[in-house]
Parts: sequence; structure tokens; C-alpha cells
Amino acid sequence: MSAGPRGQQGAHGHRERDLADLFIAGGGISRKADKWIPLLTNRTPVVAATLQNTAGIVGAAMAAEVDVTATAK
Repeated sequence: MSAGPRGQQGAHGHRERDLADLFIAGGGISRKADKWIPLLTNRTPVVAATLQNTAGIVGAAMAAEVDVTATAK
């Protein structure tokens, strides 16, 4: 992800301020977050998921419980 003033375009062409106030990295990479998070230069804070490698499956189960695919009418 690129560094720069708030609102500057990042690696995927999105404006950083339009994405999120916090990035949570889950999966296997979160186990060694202390090695790579300090190397990031983006302004949006990044933290490792507490659940590490199981964060994705837990998040999917929680999303299924509240039916995140339902559209508001």
C-alpha cells in the first residue's frame, strides 16, 4: 500500500480515506504481524486479527448468522 497524504491513492487505485478507519489482517500472515506491520507505510492503522488463522471462518459464520446478503427494502 502506498504512503502519502490522507486521501492519496493506494495500491489498488482507491483513496485510502474511502476504505476504512482500520485494517484487520487475519489468516496465517497475522501470526507474524510483528515482523511486517511495522514495515507498512499507509496511514490507515493495521492490526493483526486476535483469532489469527481462524478469523476468516469465524467472520463468515457471524455474517451468515445475520444474513449479510439480504438487501434492505
